[in-house]
Amino acid sequence: MQVDFETDIGGAEAVVLTPQAVALDRLAPIKQALAPFVGKLIYLTAPYTNSPYGPEMAAELATQIAAELMDEGINVFSPLTHGSALLAKMACAPTHAEWLAIDEPYRQAACACIVAQLPGWQESAGVEYERDWFGLHRKPVFLLTVEVAAKPPTANLA
Repeated sequence: MQVDFETDIGGAEAVVLTPQAVALDRLAPIKQALAPFVGKLIYLTAPYTNSPYGPEMAAELATQIAAELMDEGINVFSPLTHGSALLAKMACAPTHAEWLAIDEPYRQAACACIVAQLPGWQESAGVEYERDWFGLHRKPVFLLTVEVAAKPPTANLA
């Protein structure tokens, strides 16, 4: 399904992340694109299960992006940040379908969606679902170009 309201806010250069710190130096065009949504809730989606960095690092990268955006006055809800903190304390891990249901009220409350284009975002069923959901509800979707400085871990074959 094609999303009708998709806008690339990453610009020509990628936002570069490292596992230790976020370097979102180019926030001026992002802030300009999101100016109509200041003070409103924006949903931040990113890949999790199929991230080449693994789920813990995927959640950490999403949290870094969310924190940097919020430092700049962009009010985001990151389901990965929210969910990973809860998952560590829950007795039973929710299924993917259950997570989608848990996050539904947040999608409804949000006026727009930012897709963090972290490695694996194009293959992510969750990101695809959320892009489609926002498109179907005629809420804008913004693509944030992100580059992770650290390479994904490789399997130890020794």
